[in-house]
Amino acid sequence: AYRTINEKISAAINKIHDSSTVSFVMENYITGTTLSPELKMDMLEMLANQQSGQAVRAVKDLLLKSPPLSGRSNVFISQLGDSLLLSAIIFPEAARFFGDSLLGPCMLQLASKLIDSNILQKDILRQNPEGIVRTANAQLAQLKKDDYPSYNYYLLDALGKINSAQSISLLNRFLKIADMEVKQNAALTLVKIKQVVSPLEIHKIAADKGYRTGFYKKLKEMGKQELFPPEFLTQQQFAEGYLYNYASDEDAGNVVGKLVGERVASIKGFQRRFYLFQITFDYDGEK
Repeated sequence: AYRTINEKISAAINKIHDSSTVSFVMENYITGTTLSPELKMDMLEMLANQQSGQAVRAVKDLLLKSPPLSGRSNVFISQLGDSLLLSAIIFPEAARFFGDSLLGPCMLQLASKLIDSNILQKDILRQNPEGIVRTANAQLAQLKKDDYPSYNYYLLDALGKINSAQSISLLNRFLKIADMEVKQNAALTLVKIKQVVSPLEIHKIAADKGYRTGFYKKLKEMGKQELFPPEFLTQQQFAEGYLYNYASDEDAGNVVGKLVGERVASIKGFQRRFYLFQITFDYDGEK
């Protein structure tokens, strides 16, 4: 992936792993970024990469004093989250960033992972519900433009963990989004918190060849397989789903599988039924 000169310099410094990096960043984070504010995120990455209590406390201090307004927040949070115990140092104060347009989604991811690891309590999400709602509305607006938002899974997970009337309402709005990944994750989150999920939306997920088998498996893991529409719970429908997922290619569009026959054969003494499909791929209009 393309990296700027500053990112290359930051990576080189990280390889040295010198503890003096902390004092360098603390001295230059504010004054040294006046003309180049994008350097703030690079400096936070450098601190996060140190993986020490001193460095993470410095991250917390600088974030609260002057958060970055641009940069690769995903890389910064990923490095910070390499040690969940250390990353917990930035909370509960970091909850203020749940609604931040740059840091919000990835900060929710970090909080969600800390909650799942029993390092933080769910109450951390209730410290800034307005921020989470702001991030949710921003992502809904993105999705309406067919722009898939980063960390949407963790936002939905956070809404499920909050489990309030407002968060449930937001989950149902995500459930009605056309994007099938979002629709499935919203449905599963609602099922997990024991909410009634629209049978129409469940039907749409099960009808999608790319999601059919995985959706059923996840419902079964939750003990809720009875929610899966019976019309798609057949060997043929699952065979079509498995074949579609196997045959799908990032470079190919409009993968079509047409059932052309069935065969029964004896395998290790048992009669097995096989479904034969003809697969058609579309590569830039050529099949």
